[in-house]
Amino acid sequence: VGCNYPSRPLGLSGAVNDAFLLADCLKQACDFEPDDVRILHDVQPGRRQVRAAKVEEADRLPTRSNILKQLSWLVRGARPGDVLLFSFSGLGLLVDDVDGYVGEGYDEAIMPSDAENTVQGGASSVILTSDLHDIVMGVPEGCQITILMDCDHATSVVDVVGTVDGRVLRGLRRSSTDFC
Repeated sequence: VGCNYPSRPLGLSGAVNDAFLLADCLKQACDFEPDDVRILHDVQPGRRQVRAAKVEEADRLPTRSNILKQLSWLVRGARPGDVLLFSFSGLGLLVDDVDGYVGEGYDEAIMPSDAENTVQGGASSVILTSDLHDIVMGVPEGCQITILMDCDHATSVVDVVGTVDGRVLRGLRRSSTDFC
């Protein structure tokens, strides 16, 4: 997912390029099938200006609905032995904790291209990282998943202490010189 936010005054300039470069790497260097790689983007790569979205391209826009739909597609189609990757390049933010159970009073979220322009980020239009986490936890056992979050405030997408049900996950660092 690459969100440059071209209609916003403080949009980004390289997030969409990141998404396309990563997709090319997956296909060319990692032998992913082209049909297995999906890119959501709000401008054409290499450009900041607004891309005229054609009706047939509406499913490629990084909207809240499309991001959640594509992540669910990725997880739902996973089988033991599969290697999965989800990447988001865009803006992350903190929104008021509407459930009131997180100690600091804020939830981490990512901002899709169709997020409302509100001071608080529009909690109903952003994607809470806890929602991404809930989807990702549906990956079947025996799958490998890598999550790249090129944004602020996205640490809760995965369990940042590196445990699932109290067990340390293999491959996570215990110290600067030791891997599990």
